[in-house]
Amino acid sequence: LECLFNLKDLTSHQMTKRKRDDIPSFHRDFEIPTNDDRTAALGSFPSTLPRPDALWQSTDQNHLSLDDLDEKFLYQPTTQVNQKIPKPRDELDWLAQVPEEAQSLQQYVEFLTTRSGKRLRPVANASGNTICLLPIITDEWTATAPDLQSLVRMTQAFFQRPATVLKPAVIVTKKTREVKNNRPSRGQQRSKTTTAKCGSAKFDIHMYNQDGVQTSKGPIIGRHNNGTNKNQFQVDSLLDRLASFRENDHKDNNFCIMGVTLGDLYDSNDDLFCAGMAYGGSKVAVFSFHRYHPHMKMSPQTWWDYGYTSKQTATDK
Repeated sequence: LECLFNLKDLTSHQMTKRKRDDIPSFHRDFEIPTNDDRTAALGSFPSTLPRPDALWQSTDQNHLSLDDLDEKFLYQPTTQVNQKIPKPRDELDWLAQVPEEAQSLQQYVEFLTTRSGKRLRPVANASGNTICLLPIITDEWTATAPDLQSLVRMTQAFFQRPATVLKPAVIVTKKTREVKNNRPSRGQQRSKTTTAKCGSAKFDIHMYNQDGVQTSKGPIIGRHNNGTNKNQFQVDSLLDRLASFRENDHKDNNFCIMGVTLGDLYDSNDDLFCAGMAYGGSKVAVFSFHRYHPHMKMSPQTWWDYGYTSKQTATDK
């Protein structure tokens, strides 16, 4: 009996250790910042940072500029600033894989103004300086979507340029072509959705001016899964439409157009998904929040095989 009890205790210990090992953690070299670290990173008040000529100066008073470095409220700790960094939800999270280094405000400004090619230049675009955020709607801009005005404020603060929200573009399904997929690829486990029909799809994107009048309509390509009724949009074809929209309708009054969407994107046919992409020369880009829903659970093999948990898990809180 004593041997059996010892064996039971050993088994229980091994199971507890295994469960602990399964919990994702930060990269072993990542240093979690303290409140003192955050305060030191902000620097002194008033700010003693130089105002480099290389940074674009704006006469627009509706957004942050370098003069706002002296605003006292920026140096007052808040409950949000002092929140602990959430632990990784799984082993694929960024901080579980990368020992992200700390960066002070001074280091950030120096990085922007001294590196080759300077991201913020005095005359990067003579025809306009405003960053235009373009919501691209597939069904609707749901309650789980990022707040657009918050995105505007963060964009202004980060890039030191004015930002605005354009009238939303709308993607409409035009045609789908289904292909039967009965056999999983090598190394892929068969799931409930493995045998669902999946094929190519064509969509139209409708663009509007600030008065709500449709100014253009053009095709984009994608793929469709009939079993789950899920779509993905090919990022290059979407960028082509954005480039055309900027060239024809918004070239003279903006720095760039940044599409933001809840639609799912991909680049090549082998992709699970694509978070976003940019055409630097055309000054257009698109970013998808679709795969960043905090409750999403996805298959690592099949793009259409994902769902959502019904409530927050312990790692989400």
